[in-house]
Amino acid sequence: MGGLESKNYKKFKDLTIDCFLHLRNDRNFILNILNLMVDASIPNLPLEDYKRVLSEMNNRFLPNLSNEEARARFTVILDESVKDVYSEVLEYFHRFNQWKK
Repeated sequence: MGGLESKNYKKFKDLTIDCFLHLRNDRNFILNILNLMVDASIPNLPLEDYKRVLSEMNNRFLPNLSNEEARARFTVILDESVKDVYSEVLEYFHRFNQWKK
């Protein structure tokens, strides 16, 4: 995408945040569909623990924040995760370079 300061990355980031906000606005619909799927024995939504899973999923939509607060918080989350991935990639290449020597 051209790096963290590029136009393409900024566009990606803006679209990702907009997508999150759209999904967030429909979170009750999404959670209701998942709730209906509990009886289908989906492996990642265990019957005995589904209330906790749905509660955690709901919390990830930042329901107690306004849209602007959610936008700001999701921006921080996105920036932190990109930095973490970027650090992992740099570490991988560093190890590869050391192994190669």
